Amino acid sequence: RGRGLHRRAAELEPKMARSQVNIGIVLLLLENNKEAEAAFKAALKIDKSDIAANLHLGVLLKLQDKFRDAKKHFAAGRLHAAAAKFHR
Repeated sequence: RGRGLHRRAAELEPKMARSQVNIGIVLLLLENNKEAEAAFKAALKIDKSDIAANLHLGVLLKLQDKFRDAKKHFAAGRLHAAAAKFHR
């Protein structure tokens, strides 16, 4: 049911990265890694600086032993988090 609600939110607000991230998290928890990865990547197409999308995609890629790609997303997430903190 949670997955359906998040999908509906994404349909209503397709340009909100947060909706895609939330779908990705639900899918990750359901161990649907392929769709979770697609959701996180969709979020990053909307907002490449989305911290949650970068970090969750990094975790997912690390779980798949894709360490080089995971490292890129961890670094991007940290960079954007630091920038957000600086601009408060």
